[in-house]
Amino acid sequence: MYYEAVRRVAGELRSKGHDRVADRIESDFPGAEFELPALPEPAKKAASLPAKCPQCGGSVHPGGIEWADDRRGICDYCGSILTASS
Repeated sequence: MYYEAVRRVAGELRSKGHDRVADRIESDFPGAEFELPALPEPAKKAASLPAKCPQCGGSVHPGGIEWADDRRGICDYCGSILTASS
């Protein structure tokens, strides 16, 4: 689900005063402009995920990770499965 990454990038651009660039990025990615429900509180298990995806090197944001099951999350950037350590 790329829209979370698009929203994160657009938000960073807006915080640095680059509103026009953020608008362009959001318009280039359909679905990113729709308001999404608030993310749930980070689960305790999220702290045991790696800080970076081992496949693509993307940052893992525990509060926004989509979980495949109780022990595996999905990378926001490449869709790889991230396994939580014990």
